Amino acid sequence: MSAHGGLSMADDLLERAGLENVYAAEQSAYFEANFETLLDADPQVIVLSYGGYGESFEDAKAQLLSEPGAADLQAVQSDRIIGVGATDMNPDQGALRGLATLIEGAAA
Repeated sequence: MSAHGGLSMADDLLERAGLENVYAAEQSAYFEANFETLLDADPQVIVLSYGGYGESFEDAKAQLLSEPGAADLQAVQSDRIIGVGATDMNPDQGALRGLATLIEGAAA
């Protein structure tokens, strides 16, 4: 599993959308994380970046849900998983689309 740390555009987008990055303390933009850290954080919402390797949101979500313990996460139990295209989390004009997706997803 990979994650976006506190130095990433994704962290900035999450903050602007009123969400909290459970990996914000990580002083990097992008890093390898293990699934246990997500289980320990037990977020209310999961933002799932997809498409970086050609996978669909449905494929990325299925992979997330197949991880041991995923069903116990409060975000999964409440079906609060927001899919954002990987390119919409980059520091370019696509980030505006990513921010809109996050705001709409958080409002839903």
